[in-house]
Amino acid sequence: MPQKSQTYGGDTMLILSFVHQFCPLVYVRKCHRCQVYGKKQLNEELYPVPVSPKPFDRIAIDVKHVQTSRAGHRYIVAAIDYLTKYVEAKPLRLQTASEIAIFLYEEIISRHGCPTLIVTDNGKPFVSGLVRAVCHNFSIIHKTTTPYNPQSNGLIERFNRTLGQILQKRSTEEKEDWHLYLPAALFAYRSIKQATTKQSPFFLMYGYEPKTPFDNNHRIIGFKTPKFDAILMHRTIHQIRNLNLVREQSAQSIKQTQVAQKKAIENKILEEKKELKPPFKLGDIVLLYKDYMATSWSGKLQDNWEGPFIIHSILGKGTYHIKSFKSDDNRIRRVHGNRLKIYAIPKVQWSTDNARRIPNPIEIDQDECF
Repeated sequence: MPQKSQTYGGDTMLILSFVHQFCPLVYVRKCHRCQVYGKKQLNEELYPVPVSPKPFDRIAIDVKHVQTSRAGHRYIVAAIDYLTKYVEAKPLRLQTASEIAIFLYEEIISRHGCPTLIVTDNGKPFVSGLVRAVCHNFSIIHKTTTPYNPQSNGLIERFNRTLGQILQKRSTEEKEDWHLYLPAALFAYRSIKQATTKQSPFFLMYGYEPKTPFDNNHRIIGFKTPKFDAILMHRTIHQIRNLNLVREQSAQSIKQTQVAQKKAIENKILEEKKELKPPFKLGDIVLLYKDYMATSWSGKLQDNWEGPFIIHSILGKGTYHIKSFKSDDNRIRRVHGNRLKIYAIPKVQWSTDNARRIPNPIEIDQDECF
């Protein structure tokens, strides 16, 4: 293809070819420039985290970077329970393994007991030996998500977005001391009913809604002393039974939502590909989407995809190990299938010396690709 010519997508290129002229030996589907520029699409089905009926049995943890406060806090580490959606969070000055380990022990284990499973990304603080040691000592299963795939840990990502919106509504003066208003933001989030559970995180955690200043200003005089113990016992038994029932209903509601989300993803894949099947197999040659370009202005004019790579192994649940197509690069990378697409190896290489001359195709030996 001439160096100074304009490149288009496959459909547009096909129309132009028929309207203007027939060009022999033109391989639009295998055009390298078109392949490294295109958008990504859904390839993999959704694999939601199974919900336990026990609070803080399965949690997700993440670190959010925010503007530096006057006290020097630059990060917020947060943990959210998959069942109740109850959140614990803490401002941090440094994003280190020791800070994550302290948060896990003091804010989660010491307050709610040992979780069975925690889900994090694969950032250095989370995969450090210290955090692994804490998980090992307390018999906690630690699973990490693939890089640049926020859908893998969507629950905590949605909370981060909501927390950011709450803090952004503060005045300019208050934003400089956002760490002082973090507890109030958490209280607000814990008090709001969630769409999936139909209950507030606070209620699912404690069995009653939080008291507010309005409740204190309009409180009713308590019961008489002789009957207080009997009434308290009756209310406690009723409250525990009711709370367990509500938690089971919430867990069922979450499962139904997960099934609906999974079905929606499958329908979207069917609309695009017309069939549900494993998108990649061992040995496939693929390109990797550069998600970091989406937040980089300089990336707007750069290729959206890098590679090619080879599917080195299939890990399951939409994740793969890929290896560079180049024989001198032996690094193995773990990525999610939604960041990959099949790469069609060009069979011709076009000369750019003379735009009017029909170029000669240069065949590529397929045996040299592996």
